[in-house]
Amino acid sequence: LELAGPMLLENNLVAKAYASIALYEFIFYGTHENLDYLNSALKMHYGEHGGYAEGTGYSQYIWDDVPYILAALQEAYRSVNKIMPATENKFLKSPYYMIEFSRPVSSYGYIPVEIDDGCTYNPDYRAWAKLTGDANFLAWSEVYPLKPEDGKINPLVAFGFPDETLYQLKPAELPSKS
Repeated sequence: LELAGPMLLENNLVAKAYASIALYEFIFYGTHENLDYLNSALKMHYGEHGGYAEGTGYSQYIWDDVPYILAALQEAYRSVNKIMPATENKFLKSPYYMIEFSRPVSSYGYIPVEIDDGCTYNPDYRAWAKLTGDANFLAWSEVYPLKPEDGKINPLVAFGFPDETLYQLKPAELPSKS
């Protein structure tokens, strides 16, 4: 990864690898070098408003793993009474960007518009509720839930995403789309 990361310009594959190794690294060594690398990759490819350089499909490819891993990493830090280093803010803006650039599709959910050659699908906003502490994402996930037959429910949901406390927060009104 040390050789491939810079050569591939820390693209989506590299970002996913950094995230996974960051979780392993913290659990076994208590360090965060790969989390720093992940943040560097996210900073490079996400724009100020949360859009991903390669488009929504590629952003969702990162979303398949990274939000869950970062949420698990938050729990790992919390379990040893440590504060996790900040996650790249441009990446944390990506779910807001994704909602803004999505549209309802009958029987599928609220699908991000394809602006690349990636295939978009109804995202799992529960992980974003946990990462950001924003109950609106939890409400959004209940309006447009994932379906098991879509094959997009990540096994890391078993780690307790989202937090029960988010269910007690009153979300603001969800965005309305015409």
